[in-house]
Amino acid sequence: MAGVLAIVAVVIGCASASRTPRQGETTMPSPDGCFIQVWDAPRFAGITDYINGPRAFNQLRVDLPGDRVWANRIRSIKTGATTRVFVYAAEDFSGSSLRLQPDQEYPVLPEAIDGRIGSMRIDCLRTTR
Repeated sequence: MAGVLAIVAVVIGCASASRTPRQGETTMPSPDGCFIQVWDAPRFAGITDYINGPRAFNQLRVDLPGDRVWANRIRSIKTGATTRVFVYAAEDFSGSSLRLQPDQEYPVLPEAIDGRIGSMRIDCLRTTR
């Protein structure tokens, strides 16, 4: 019986360690520097989360960290050291776009995409050591 309880405890521990974040929690950034951090307000205010790459999101309504919806909400961004990001004002990589460079801060986005980002592509650049 003690062995069964130990196995159940391990399974429960593993399940909770792999769960998605709840509202108010933040996803961890990728240790290789390929991520963006997004906020729903200008100047790095409001709700924030990390979105790790490489990844292409043809829309920002589902399949994001913490099950959050980021479509038409992103107002400021920081990019990781190995990240290049293309953001688009509409879904399916269309509309006004902007290329964001590695290891940069964008406290205020251009008016054409500020609060209007509907899709994005996160590319991970190689690092040389």
